[in-house]
Amino acid sequence: MVRIPVRKAEDELVSLREVTKRTDLVPKRRRGSRVNYATLWRWAAVGSAGARLHVVYVGSTPYTSARWLREFFDAVAAARLGRLQPQSDDAVTTAAERRLHQVGAM
Repeated sequence: MVRIPVRKAEDELVSLREVTKRTDLVPKRRRGSRVNYATLWRWAAVGSAGARLHVVYVGSTPYTSARWLREFFDAVAAARLGRLQPQSDDAVTTAAERRLHQVGAM
């Protein structure tokens, strides 16, 4: 692992390969398995729920940090929770009124 001087431990760069071995950065997944390298790479390249994992490259090796992982997880959770929140009564009423106007009932 390449050490680059940083100010805080959470800003220390860690290779994606190393992240797969560190359960302090990403908890174990289903049935106790570790996160796969391909999953980390996909989070960085494509993202999940509209959020992408921030990485920097040193040569051809992608690196991230504990802070960037936490920010990614927070963004994914916020996006997913936002989709699960029930619509407000006003939004439901407006949608119903729009539909009634479309069919000519109002």
